[in-house]
Amino acid sequence: MTINDFDRWAQSIMPIAQFKKTDASLNGLQVGKMDQKLERISFALDACAASIAQAAAQKADMLFVHHGLFWGPAVPIEGILYAQIQQLIQHNIALYAVHLPLDAVPEFGNNACVTKILNLQNCEVFADIGFVGDLPSAMSTQEIAQKIFAPHQPLIWDNCPSVKRVAVMVGGGARFAQKAAAAKADCYITGEPLHQVFHFCQESSLSFIAGGHYYSEMIGLQSFKEQVEQKFPTVQTHWIDIPTGV
Repeated sequence: MTINDFDRWAQSIMPIAQFKKTDASLNGLQVGKMDQKLERISFALDACAASIAQAAAQKADMLFVHHGLFWGPAVPIEGILYAQIQQLIQHNIALYAVHLPLDAVPEFGNNACVTKILNLQNCEVFADIGFVGDLPSAMSTQEIAQKIFAPHQPLIWDNCPSVKRVAVMVGGGARFAQKAAAAKADCYITGEPLHQVFHFCQESSLSFIAGGHYYSEMIGLQSFKEQVEQKFPTVQTHWIDIPTGV
């Protein structure tokens, strides 16, 4: 198996091409050679010196991440970026990144995984990459947070005593709180909080759960790792856990 084989499969199950113009991330192979043999893949949320070092220790051929090294317009490859790429090349590790397509994919993506944990019904697309749906039975905001993020402690604004309808957009989706309210959600689940939406949520009786950018997005990444293991059983996989506290 080669990286090219992996790339063709990944492109077929995630909407990578669909987000080419709208995602600032360079989705797909960021560093490496398509004809490189692929026997070991390490998974981490972020491409950084620490995750690259752990991938090297795991003798990985590829480091698969949600947050890659390239965002938006081209920048000079110098300083920290130069050191990161040099580290990858020295250890012959390819870097493959998938950002918004991994958030959006309905079968195993970050947002879809949360809807499955809550068993949301009648799900609809929310703000392009999120989902909104109905709980089978009403729950408290605390119960929802516990079900998704335990043992971690998310930030909770408990503004609705009985939640029935939930909107989900993990990571940095706090700015879409108004769209969650417009979608008739009683509770909005994301990663990071945003000061500017606190009063809106309170005055709209919209409960708000921020599970952390890291912990809210590693859910889908771990789900994708399982997809890889099922599709390519001979490939060895490793998980790299580097929480940021954010």
